[in-house]
Amino acid sequence: MALIACEECGQPISQSASTCPHCGARTRHSRQFISGVVGMLLGVIVVYVLVLTVGQLSNGGSQRLGQSMASSVPTQPAKAP
Repeated sequence: MALIACEECGQPISQSASTCPHCGARTRHSRQFISGVVGMLLGVIVVYVLVLTVGQLSNGGSQRLGQSMASSVPTQPAKAP
């Protein structure tokens, strides 16, 4: 187990530590892990939204939307002369 210097206080800490036991600062390793997880979650959400959008478009989602809007418009009966 190698020791490295804390970026905040300079005290020696374990290379595998997620925070400094002396000052509580997060290490570079823990920040990279957190940003990687957040990036992966955002990527999954973007792919999910794209799949839903493409699925709706390929199933005629825009046609169904147009039909439902046209059927909701009231029609006026023809007036007798």
